[in-house]
Amino acid sequence: MTSQPAKVAASGRRDGPQRVMVTGAAGMLGSAVLAALDETGAQLVRTDIKPGWLQLDVRDRAAVNHMMGVFSPDLVIHLAAATDPEACETDPQLGWSTNATGTENVALAAAVMGATLVYVSTARVFDGATDRPYVESDEPNPVNEYARSTRCGEGLVTELCERSFVVRAGWLMGGGRDRDRTFLGAVLGQLRDGADTIFAVGDQFGSLTYTVDFARRPLRLVDTDRYGLYHMVGCGGPTRAEIAAHILHELGLAGRVRLVTVDSDHFADRYPVARPRFEVLRNAALEDLGLNDMRPWEFALSHYLRTEWSDLDQTLASQVTR
Repeated sequence: MTSQPAKVAASGRRDGPQRVMVTGAAGMLGSAVLAALDETGAQLVRTDIKPGWLQLDVRDRAAVNHMMGVFSPDLVIHLAAATDPEACETDPQLGWSTNATGTENVALAAAVMGATLVYVSTARVFDGATDRPYVESDEPNPVNEYARSTRCGEGLVTELCERSFVVRAGWLMGGGRDRDRTFLGAVLGQLRDGADTIFAVGDQFGSLTYTVDFARRPLRLVDTDRYGLYHMVGCGGPTRAEIAAHILHELGLAGRVRLVTVDSDHFADRYPVARPRFEVLRNAALEDLGLNDMRPWEFALSHYLRTEWSDLDQTLASQVTR
């Protein structure tokens, strides 16, 4: 791959195939974003701190500047983040060095290169003290260190990189058994292992969002040049108990596996850090652009189960015949 900058056309866009750099590419969302980018024919630079990937620690400003200078990207999709609320609360430096300082490094370098920046944020920048979906004009009020550091990252992107999109995601699902470390992955793993009872929280609400649905939308936004803040989530606002019930129904387990709905206090020992009670977003800015075609969460979840967990049916069937 050449290290020479691509030629810049009079319009300000580079001629030839678009060059895209992705940070945090090894994660659950990263896999979906890379798959969507592969369909575009773009030249991709896939970076992460995990072994086996092109190494880039976004906390290292010199390393970020060097990588940007060598590859001269047109577009940077910034996914690298510390997202574990418990880890960020125990070690605040982890969250702030990655989600704030790391994001600052990426935003500064993107601005110098004249690249467009897409920064993926979270619904957890809100405190959850409402009963209606949050829109982009609502004022954030983070309740934990993870969310506070991510909210700081949002502000840095907006301040430092004129050609930027801040995109807030909801409760993500995706990646199948290899990458899904979310609540869904835990439930499906328990079912695969033969669980006869599932405990799920019924007093917290969120916007369940399939990574495959999410991954294509920022690319459509980039084509508009309508820079700014966007919510990008699946339609609806279920509880985790409602999600679990849908999984059991789709897998034909509603009569065989008992679902116990519990309060969030039930898991307080495992997840002690405060989380918003209500994390439901509305894609108001996408609606204004006529780009809000995110699927309802039920349809997206059913599709996810049929595709990325398609082998689960055989596993469950074998359990019945034992």
